[in-house]
Amino acid sequence: MVKVPVKTSSALANFPIRTKLTGRRLVPRLIHPTRAHCHARRQLDQNFAQPLFPDASQDHLTVAEKESLAQASNDSNRTVAAINQAFLEGTFNLEELLPYRIRVCWRLVREIGRIRGLVRSDESLLDSALTQGTPSNPNPWAIPDSFAADRSIKPGPSPATLDALLRADHIPLQWQSWHYDPDEEAYRPRLGLAVLPPPVPRPLLNSLGEPSERYDPREDEALHLYIELLEHLASSLYIASGSVEDRTLGRLGLLGLLDARHIRETFPSEVQLLAWEEVLIEETLTRIIEHGTPKAREGMWKKHGLQPHELDSLVRIAKARASIRYASDVEEERQLMVLRLEDFVRRSKESFDLRNELAALKQMAVVMGLSRVEADDTMHDFIEVVRKVSDERQPARQIEAKVIDPQESVA
Repeated sequence: MVKVPVKTSSALANFPIRTKLTGRRLVPRLIHPTRAHCHARRQLDQNFAQPLFPDASQDHLTVAEKESLAQASNDSNRTVAAINQAFLEGTFNLEELLPYRIRVCWRLVREIGRIRGLVRSDESLLDSALTQGTPSNPNPWAIPDSFAADRSIKPGPSPATLDALLRADHIPLQWQSWHYDPDEEAYRPRLGLAVLPPPVPRPLLNSLGEPSERYDPREDEALHLYIELLEHLASSLYIASGSVEDRTLGRLGLLGLLDARHIRETFPSEVQLLAWEEVLIEETLTRIIEHGTPKAREGMWKKHGLQPHELDSLVRIAKARASIRYASDVEEERQLMVLRLEDFVRRSKESFDLRNELAALKQMAVVMGLSRVEADDTMHDFIEVVRKVSDERQPARQIEAKVIDPQESVA
């Protein structure tokens, strides 16, 4: 199990890591191995560890040793604090970091689909060609394909990203992914990269379908090219910077993804990424409804650290989802309103509220088109307003009619 620190800093860059392959515990360079840790006896040198435990007994030390230890402790307070923080700091394993990896991998996968023309800016992964398939590739998630860049997208892919994708069309045969060809009814190697990490080449699998002893992921050229592509995309999306609310979001999410030995077991599945996108769309739609589009963009940027073109896509998808969700036929809305009024009438009867019951029945007749009372009342009110305005202007017109012409008065 790989253990990683909650925080990363220069002082904790060499935090003890227990590797999965060797199980060996690495000692930080902050501590001199021969002075701090005896690997044969597996115990910490008491004289060196004493500043970490000030309440421990010092009866076994002489006066000179106590004075020397106190002086050394005062001179190395910063070092002791760093060691104390490094050893006592909480840790995460790769399973606990899965939510971080899902959030990061969703951005990487969507970016791969965007620059390859599989995902438009106004459609989700579920509705895109990435999930629905193309005429030449029924499953771009897992089946590799030759690179074809969409030159019309803005912002376009970086030169380093383009170079990695173009080199994917020249992967050596021994590292190409094998997939079933229904036309030939056999497995055949296929050039290019898929959206998910490339699988172990079929010739290097044993009879149980597991990697054989001859396979070394550190020599897999297709896998290393895929990791290189992820690095370029993560750099262009500024994933390592995290977000305003969580600066460690990107760094924790990338742990295990850029290591050839662990990427296949740490990369989220297609279902997990699609589910997370639905969560983001719902969150964006809720923010738009409650606060408006500008505030929704700002909130999603602060929480998730998304770039402008990623925010544009989420806003467009959320608005399209709202138009589909709330679009309905007039007849359907009329039936729903009748059902609500019937429920109100029932509750009014139970409470012996005849006044509200009669008002609800009258409203039901209007909704169902059986009565024109509401329309007649509206027209009557309009006529009354026009009559009142006309009566108010009538005296002024009479006064104007009675004004005598000055020339006539002189004559």
